[in-house]
Amino acid sequence: VNTTLLSAGDQQNLDGALSKVREAGKPVGETLAAVGMGGGAAAAVVATEKPKPDMPRPQVMAIMRNGHEVLRGALTDIRTALDAGDAADFSTQWKDFQKWHSIHAAMEDGVPGVAEGLFAFLDKEADGAASAASLDGEHEKVEEVTKAVQSAVEGSASLDELRTAYEAFEPVYEAHLKKEEDVMMPKIQALAKGGYDMKGAVRKYLMPAVGELM
Repeated sequence: VNTTLLSAGDQQNLDGALSKVREAGKPVGETLAAVGMGGGAAAAVVATEKPKPDMPRPQVMAIMRNGHEVLRGALTDIRTALDAGDAADFSTQWKDFQKWHSIHAAMEDGVPGVAEGLFAFLDKEADGAASAASLDGEHEKVEEVTKAVQSAVEGSASLDELRTAYEAFEPVYEAHLKKEEDVMMPKIQALAKGGYDMKGAVRKYLMPAVGELM
């Protein structure tokens, strides 16, 4: 803000006035009068202040939703290797995917004695949402098709065998991610809008599980 047009008295009070207006989240130049600085001060600021774009508020629980995109990216890499007919690269990409999946799943399921996990958070703070949607059961479905791919990789299966196992796995896993998103995101957004301490929830329910696996 250019303050060269302000009187000595207005200059003395400017810092406090700007602080009050910005804390209220209102345009500075248009509201100085409301905190006791009218006349030249308001005119000067209105004339010189540049509008600032709205900055998005951090959404700390987005770590879980963004984790799904990391996993989808890993699936794309696996599919690329499969379509290229590269069994060795398929195995490499699958093993990398499994590392990220293990971390993400621990953040959802929790680690006994360490962290309760996202599903427990949703049950406690969002009216039993995880249990109502049988999200634990979703993980059991994924585990079944995951084991088939893992066995094929560990057994140095042929490309056709890898393809058969993976093409049974992929749609189940994608449906699993989508169902979690449909349950998780509306509940988390509602809690955040209601002022729930999401930073505290991440520290309590999720991050200790990551530390346990690293």
